Amino acid sequence: MNTDLTLERLPATAKRPVREQEDVNQSFLSKFAKFIPKEKWFQYTIVWSFFQLFLIGILEGCIVQIHNDYVQTLEPVGLGASVPNAKALIVYQILFILAQAFQLFLCIDAITSLSIIQIIATAVFNWALFGYSIMQYIQASNVTNGTITPANFSVHPTKTLEIVVIVLMSIFVCVWSYLAYKLNNLFGWKLYKDLGADVSMMKSLKLYHIYMMLLKLDIFFFFGFDIQFLVLVLINGRPGTSDALIHICLIIPSTIAVITTAFFAILKENRVLTNLALIGFFAGTIFLIERLVNVLTNTDGKYLNSKRSITFFISLTIALCTMTFIILVMNSRRYGRGLKEKLNH
Repeated sequence: MNTDLTLERLPATAKRPVREQEDVNQSFLSKFAKFIPKEKWFQYTIVWSFFQLFLIGILEGCIVQIHNDYVQTLEPVGLGASVPNAKALIVYQILFILAQAFQLFLCIDAITSLSIIQIIATAVFNWALFGYSIMQYIQASNVTNGTITPANFSVHPTKTLEIVVIVLMSIFVCVWSYLAYKLNNLFGWKLYKDLGADVSMMKSLKLYHIYMMLLKLDIFFFFGFDIQFLVLVLINGRPGTSDALIHICLIIPSTIAVITTAFFAILKENRVLTNLALIGFFAGTIFLIERLVNVLTNTDGKYLNSKRSITFFISLTIALCTMTFIILVMNSRRYGRGLKEKLNH
């Protein structure tokens, strides 16, 4: 009798770990599925953005490798004067790859937050990348300008790949314009269902999305400037200068602190953090203006071969920093009107 009972219980006991494992797998899959958008246009957009990063990233990586090999050949053939310009171009090419990753981040974040403003900004950002792909070709073709090149020496070995990148980016941005149009309609309808027709709430949400978009662009352009400033001016051009130590130990950590504070200030609707962020943006703007004046008035060759790009980055970062300051003030005036509760719901 006891033996029969034991035999009856063994199968049930043996199956239990299998069922528990299946439950664990289903639980994991259900949690992972929450991060996958169900709307097909959301899925199409993320796939398209990832495909752009993958394809352009590979091509641009090949361009960096070929161009780097090209730089090594300039000195032996008597084109050493062109080396600084050629080295500077490598930095811009790497920034272009990072920008491709950044557009994927903007895309995913725009979809998860249902931000009409940010998806439009993502499309505009990609148009800017298309413009840079053309500028990249022009810069690479002008590396040896003003010098006499030896016969049979290739002065633009990355030409074919850069043309391919330009053509592909023109296709990507055209599709991006259509995707932005489709998502604009989808986002508007979903936000109406979630928030209703409350005009005040929609205005608060719009200001919030503008601010978050500016904050993300601040991250890219602040650190884009930092990379250029350190690599082109300090490390590559002036090793040992005290400016490098100040920039690494003070400016970069301060930038991270200000952006982090600015993010949590609006997320928590905390006025103390908001005031600290405003002070940080104001101080950052003053520092950037000082850097811009220094670049424009410098005559000792410190910014040789990088003056135009750094001037562009600093000017754009100043504009973004100023706009972020203004939009943060506008957001802070709408604290306590229920937006935080809606976003955390």
